[in-house]
Amino acid sequence: MKKFAIILIFPVCFFAQQYNTNKFHQIDELLPTPNTYRNAAGGPGHEYWQQQVDYSIQVKLDETWPNPSLTGSEKITYYNYSPDALNYLWVQLDQNIFLKNSLSNTTESDEKPKDMSFTTLQRKLNYDFDGGYKKLKVKEAKRKEIPVVVQGNMMRGDLPSPIKAKKS
Repeated sequence: MKKFAIILIFPVCFFAQQYNTNKFHQIDELLPTPNTYRNAAGGPGHEYWQQQVDYSIQVKLDETWPNPSLTGSEKITYYNYSPDALNYLWVQLDQNIFLKNSLSNTTESDEKPKDMSFTTLQRKLNYDFDGGYKKLKVKEAKRKEIPVVVQGNMMRGDLPSPIKAKKS
């Protein structure tokens, strides 16, 4: 019992020592130094920038069974307001969490009740549904295909030429 009390008290003492209780310590020990992108209050500085993206989406829903589908195309216009050129873009593919082999499917933990049939369990887990994006093709403005790498629900598109700073 004595060992347990010592182990429990040690982390509290360790964290208590991390905080500077000196009344005269400098503010820059607590807050980041202001720079051209963020002022001292954390607000935008005079060189602050944000990216802008415009989307135009065309979608077609096919509800015929046994293979209903949703097909579409999307035009993305990206405005690079950063001081750096961009060689690639990241796109989040949220629908890929519904792929049969997605990481989100491996993290689900739902125990089967004792009185549930296997068919009911299959229906509950929706084993027949394989969502996510299929047949992804990405093209640049001149209709030339761009190589992409999809990892889970993230897609990286390597641009044929960088988007220069302050350009679209």
